[in-house]
Amino acid sequence: MVGFIGFGFSVESNNRPLREYAYPDQEPPNTKTIYLEVPPSDFPLPFKIRVATNLPVVDLGYCVTLTVDGIKDAYSKQVASWQRNPTGFIYDGIRIYTPDATAAITRELLLKPLETTEENEETYVNPKDIGSIIIKINKIVGTTELAGLYWQHQGYALEGKISEKKLKGSSSSHCAGIGREIGKISKPMGFTWKLEDPQYTLRFLYRSRAALQSLGIVAQEPPPYRIKREWDEVDLILDITSIKREPDTNFKEEPNVKMEPNLKQELRRFLLSTFSGVWSAKRWPAAPFAGGGLWLGAGSTSRATPRQFVWV
Repeated sequence: MVGFIGFGFSVESNNRPLREYAYPDQEPPNTKTIYLEVPPSDFPLPFKIRVATNLPVVDLGYCVTLTVDGIKDAYSKQVASWQRNPTGFIYDGIRIYTPDATAAITRELLLKPLETTEENEETYVNPKDIGSIIIKINKIVGTTELAGLYWQHQGYALEGKISEKKLKGSSSSHCAGIGREIGKISKPMGFTWKLEDPQYTLRFLYRSRAALQSLGIVAQEPPPYRIKREWDEVDLILDITSIKREPDTNFKEEPNVKMEPNLKQELRRFLLSTFSGVWSAKRWPAAPFAGGGLWLGAGSTSRATPRQFVWV
């Protein structure tokens, strides 16, 4: 949860807050910006916005206004007031005006991957608004009665694809969608609030992990560690003098190949213990070893191939 001027804010999906990262650049006065990591998903993710406060509860409290991707909530909310929401509230969605603008219906908010096209698609959405959740806070100092119908332009949700040219220079990876109706109809209160300056602004910039890595907000993940094993070809020498030589074998005898007795004994013990399982499985026929001799092969038992048999 992000702390700001006595309030706490978090954006949650599937009952979990999205991971938050500090904004590294300089900011305008009375403004705080936080990056959010959108988890990967094959379908649009519903999300909510939690607002909490530990400020002293007063008569009028504070005015909170929500804008998502340039779409304004139809009405502001009152918080830290004896009248409404003394300790906070949750945005379950965003309130969208009815066609006659006399009321508003709460609709689900969704996070969905941004789809782009090379074609110059027409859209009413400002590309600079995509990928942003903006919350503005003012202290309420009074009220003013409405003389007529209260209405404000809400903006447009992005439908379909957006031109890559319009997104040039943007790091946005996702956009907000408007989902199903989830709440009752809300109506204006018949008055507006008088607000005190300064106005405080909290900005959430939601991005995929890959987009945050490209911005340097999240460290690049190292490539997976790979162990490369290269087998050097080694001549294996084996002296088996206790096996009877078959008369029909056609192996070349090399009488001049000699070996020190101790080394010979150690090598025989090692090779017999190592390759006995291979021979017992009859991977190679027993005939080549008849009469005793030297087996020359590769260093890997699974890839060994006959090279030369030498009599000792």
